[in-house]
Amino acid sequence: MQPATAFYLANVLITTVLAVVMTHHWLRRERQPVVRDWVAAAWVLVIADVLFLLRPELPHWLSRTLPTLLVTAGLAVLYCATKRTGERVPRYPIVPILLLAHG
Repeated sequence: MQPATAFYLANVLITTVLAVVMTHHWLRRERQPVVRDWVAAAWVLVIADVLFLLRPELPHWLSRTLPTLLVTAGLAVLYCATKRTGERVPRYPIVPILLLAHG
């Protein structure tokens, strides 16, 4: 097993556990909008980690663009979640702007 594969496998396990725990919390707390953003960001980052893990099996163009775009999207959603948690809504749509800039 290559070191990168072991690293991505560990990331997938950690992010999946965090996403499952956060989803469980969200479902138990009557689906609060604040927690929903954190859950969405966690699952987007899980998908990105899975794609990083599968990178050797994917076509080159896909393995270079989609996982990194998903990480950018996940971090942008995390940013929105922190703003909402602090009761400050972003004034402009940060997620589409960051994805366009990254793409």
